[in-house]
Amino acid sequence: MFGSYADTLADAAFWTWFAARHEPSRMLRAAAFAAWAAPAAAVAVLSVARGQMADIPRPALVRPAAPLAVLLVVGACGRRRA
Repeated sequence: MFGSYADTLADAAFWTWFAARHEPSRMLRAAAFAAWAAPAAAVAVLSVARGQMADIPRPALVRPAAPLAVLLVVGACGRRRA
């Protein structure tokens, strides 16, 4: 169970950092914050308020943040080649 939560937090930390450090678009930086950092913070606050870990919603078929991760990586690779 801990690994599942830790993986989610690691994704949130990495992708939020990556967007903040490498993405020039304010809109994509804000989308990264909304996709990863805000939900992680909300779950943390809810967990502390309840005194137990809140269940993290995990869509079975589509991970909503996955397309954003692809956009960030493709954009970074394109800027690197230019």
